[in-house]
Amino acid sequence: MKRPWILLAVAFICWSNRLSADVFATPAEVCAILTKQGVELPLWNKLPSGGGLDEYFCGSGLQTITPSSSIKVPANNIAIYVSGKHKEYAELIELTVNINDNKNRDEAIKKFKITAKTLITKFSVGVPQYFMNNIQTLKVTCALTDFGKAIIDYDRSAIDSYKLSLVRANATVLMDEPSPPAKKCH
Repeated sequence: MKRPWILLAVAFICWSNRLSADVFATPAEVCAILTKQGVELPLWNKLPSGGGLDEYFCGSGLQTITPSSSIKVPANNIAIYVSGKHKEYAELIELTVNINDNKNRDEAIKKFKITAKTLITKFSVGVPQYFMNNIQTLKVTCALTDFGKAIIDYDRSAIDSYKLSLVRANATVLMDEPSPPAKKCH
């Protein structure tokens, strides 16, 4: 059985071997390396203009973690998105897991934790140990880092969603509003 999330984890490892600690510095290379590793990403390109916003982007789209336990329920999935308002550097890297199928919840959570820890350990210098611990427990938190801030957030609207956001210092790109506990960075 093909598991695209494995490609995402492998891509992070390979990506980390090619880039410096400043993961935001080479977004075109980030997107190209992930694509070469089997994570289908468009190239780092300017999005079509809409509402006066200029933004560059590449994203994996939703990668199925495990098949759904029912045809009535969508499969759990994971995705990575890289975005910014400047061609020269990214401002936001987001890893998101969507849990649609509670029967396969544990597998989805496990994949999110593994991929999030890989991303953090390979690229993010200066992330506090408590933040790494909070990935394991999925505690909503925000930490100030050498590169800007790192956020773990949870959204339970129509589905359960966990998100790891790495935000470059002085980022101007728009991101979803974090939950109140995730706004408190220290």
